[in-house]
Amino acid sequence: MQPEPLRYGYGRRSHRVGPGVKDFKAGDKVVTYLGLEIGCGLAEYVVAEESMTVVKPPEVSAADAAALPVTALTAHQALTDSAEIKLDGSGKTPKGAALKSPFGVKYDVVIHCTSDIPWSTFEPNLSTEGKVTDLSPNLISYLIFKAKFLTFSKKQLAPIIIFSKRENIDFLVNLAKEGL
Repeated sequence: MQPEPLRYGYGRRSHRVGPGVKDFKAGDKVVTYLGLEIGCGLAEYVVAEESMTVVKPPEVSAADAAALPVTALTAHQALTDSAEIKLDGSGKTPKGAALKSPFGVKYDVVIHCTSDIPWSTFEPNLSTEGKVTDLSPNLISYLIFKAKFLTFSKKQLAPIIIFSKRENIDFLVNLAKEGL
């Protein structure tokens, strides 16, 4: 009796795809998001959901492909989903385009990448409807988020939780393919 393959990581060394897989064939090099528990990685064999997987173009290195589903996807979602910035350039407001100096400016969007800065630092520096997207949320972040939501505050703290879509991964892979 053979052991069950691991859910993620190295499984049985077989060159086949699962039943019902339509978009890939055995031996395809792919980029995939493996879920919140795993994130991303680099493996020769892995079990992944077809709906979260795209073919890796030869122009994208294996190392870059391994980093895209979490690092680039986190940045992409922070900008597009949470901060609601349109990456095609159509969402740049005249006020936003004119900002030159950080002194005295109230911010519409802050991407918070550390856990050492408290909400009390951000709040006075936000515009009336400013938003802080927290990339490393903790319990306090979630409590502040709920309090702001329940009090109908226009200033927001938005803890980010990655919800990957195949089209997001495909978009990022194509950017990497073009060297962007």
